[in-house]
Amino acid sequence: MAELYTLHRLTIDAPGAPLFSALAENVAGLSRRQAREAVAAGLVRVDGEPQREPKAALPLRPVAVEVDLRHGIRKVRLAQIHVGGDAAAVERPFAIIHEDTELVVVDKAAGVLSAPNLKGAEAERGHVPELLRAHWRKQGRRVPFIGTMHRLDRDTSGCLVFALTRPSQRILSAQFAGGAASRIYRCIVAGQPHRDAMTIDSRLGRVHASGKRGAVDDDAPGKDAITHIRVLRRFALGAEIEAKLETGRTHQIRIHLASIRCPVFGDRVYGKRESTRPGAVQAPKAPRLMLHAAKLELDHPANGKRLTVEAPLPQAYREFIAAMAAMPGAPPQPRAVPPFPPPRVRPDADPAQGEGDDAPQHHDERPRPAGGGRRGGPRPRRDDDRARGDHARPRRDDDRAGGDRPRRRPSR
Repeated sequence: MAELYTLHRLTIDAPGAPLFSALAENVAGLSRRQAREAVAAGLVRVDGEPQREPKAALPLRPVAVEVDLRHGIRKVRLAQIHVGGDAAAVERPFAIIHEDTELVVVDKAAGVLSAPNLKGAEAERGHVPELLRAHWRKQGRRVPFIGTMHRLDRDTSGCLVFALTRPSQRILSAQFAGGAASRIYRCIVAGQPHRDAMTIDSRLGRVHASGKRGAVDDDAPGKDAITHIRVLRRFALGAEIEAKLETGRTHQIRIHLASIRCPVFGDRVYGKRESTRPGAVQAPKAPRLMLHAAKLELDHPANGKRLTVEAPLPQAYREFIAAMAAMPGAPPQPRAVPPFPPPRVRPDADPAQGEGDDAPQHHDERPRPAGGGRRGGPRPRRDDDRARGDHARPRRDDDRAGGDRPRRRPSR
């Protein structure tokens, strides 16, 4: 089977036969289903020209066919769905934007995990810390510690920062918990926000028996979430929005935008289905989730200087913007993009643990001390932490009144 995943060059003489059927007969080990997927993924060239129609009839003469299976079929199909690209997207799951001895900031591609989703043998491979280690290993470097400071959804692209030392992890964790770190996203939504600038402040929790998240009432179990948005451009069937996070909850931007009836294009969980009414005008189909972490600002843990990094918009995002802009009937554009409001002070934030999806997690190659002790710094999130999700205790009356939570007694 290993011989299948290579570059095949062959000559096929099957006049009028469907392309996928001819491939299955001439490439050893390739099934008809795999042949269909390979053609649809753009892995097949006929006489030097790419062919994406599996049922295309071969001409009445011998043709030179090239089938590139060096990256497999499934990975390329996933990259095509999430990134809107081809085999080149598999080769570049991230790009390093900034790197020094204390931290590294990468531009994560859509379809790549930010961090391990599970532990042990059940953990999915191909997450960014693992890919970073492999990248540095090729350069002859060994980085013993990588601390995850925040996460991006698998289908979201853009800026992602990792700490490379434990002191930096503690400092950056305090910035994410207290709001000193600024994260700005770009997204394309269906529908029209009723104002050019607004703040969405609602609690997020479980709203369905399946565990699906959503906005909940103040007295329901959940966590506070604040998102500031401003409209950059309006289209006939949507708008481009810039969103700034003040808290870092799971799927926060997606849930908040869906709560105002402006879901992100390409969102399969919180988005709305396309209209099937005859004659209804349809928006272009999004090749991926149209959400991109465009800008990240934080104080450098070593010198305290403000560090600003930006991730360029992916090609699939730019092409979708062009398709939306080409549709006639766009409403009036915003006169001026208003600034984001300053972050609110959150005195109850715990710098050591972070909050929500901003809780720090480290990936340490160094052996642990005997007895399972820790060398200081925040502990990694356990599986039961993730299982609890957003099931936090209901807020007490003193929480609503603005009072701080009672502090624990110091241990003697």
